[in-house]
Amino acid sequence: MKNFLRDLEYKAARLMYGRYGADELSRACLFIAGVMLIASVLLKLPVLNLIGLVLLIWTEFRMYSKNIAKRRAERQAYLNLKYSIQRPFRVMKLNRTEKDYKHFACPQCGRIVRVPRGHGRITVTCSQCGRSFDRRS
Repeated sequence: MKNFLRDLEYKAARLMYGRYGADELSRACLFIAGVMLIASVLLKLPVLNLIGLVLLIWTEFRMYSKNIAKRRAERQAYLNLKYSIQRPFRVMKLNRTEKDYKHFACPQCGRIVRVPRGHGRITVTCSQCGRSFDRRS
């Protein structure tokens, strides 16, 4: 039995050699597809079932693809979208937890800039892109 499992593991590794594999986008798509498939059963909506199956097939295609540059570009676009959505919530959390500093997101590059509280209206300069913007600390 040990030899069978070892051979199976070796064959799976050989199959994935030179292929892209799983990443954050794949895991997110699998989660969304699972939620849609469960919702289609509970709500009896065949449209959700179809969307979930298409998403599963697309995710499998991405995982077995040998076009690594294209898959990396897709992943980077997903991460850019994810971080642009998360950024305002990160700034709010930082402003809530840190009492001595106030945090702002740069309007040009999105970098979070920290300034001391209680200085009134100040000009903040981003250390990454150099853009200046006025905010109240």
